[in-house]
Amino acid sequence: MKARTLTVAFWISAGVAFGFDPVGPPPTKTVQWTIAYTALIVVPRVDFDDSVSLGDGLKFLQLRHVMPAAYGIEIDGSALGEERLKMPIHFQAKDTKLIEVLARIADTIEADLTIGSGAISFTPKKKKPNKEKLGPASRPILNITRIMKPYSEFNGRPR
Repeated sequence: MKARTLTVAFWISAGVAFGFDPVGPPPTKTVQWTIAYTALIVVPRVDFDDSVSLGDGLKFLQLRHVMPAAYGIEIDGSALGEERLKMPIHFQAKDTKLIEVLARIADTIEADLTIGSGAISFTPKKKKPNKEKLGPASRPILNITRIMKPYSEFNGRPR
């Protein structure tokens, strides 16, 4: 009975590993490939309730349970900080492209997405300064139009 249980457990666990059938070697990861990959992958359903932390949700979206790391992308949220990664996230989507899911999560947590070669990072949004509070000191010191020569002087034509 124990051998039969072990055999069944092996085939169940091996089914996930045997389910990914690569056509060739892992792709060369570039920014263009990363954008194309995230625009191509459709996530059938995402249902993060309040028991799922942001960090766990980002790990799930790397899709390591479907394909090896060499064929997927890294999703990094470490710039957000440990405290923010432990916060619960409530998010739902159905039949949505991976890039849209990541963008909606970024909007929800008020973060920016940084796309690199084979990686997407979440970074905290930088607060834009309130122009009303800056006052006259926020105006530019140099007026570029007064410093530059007119276009006609660059062409050798008189004004």
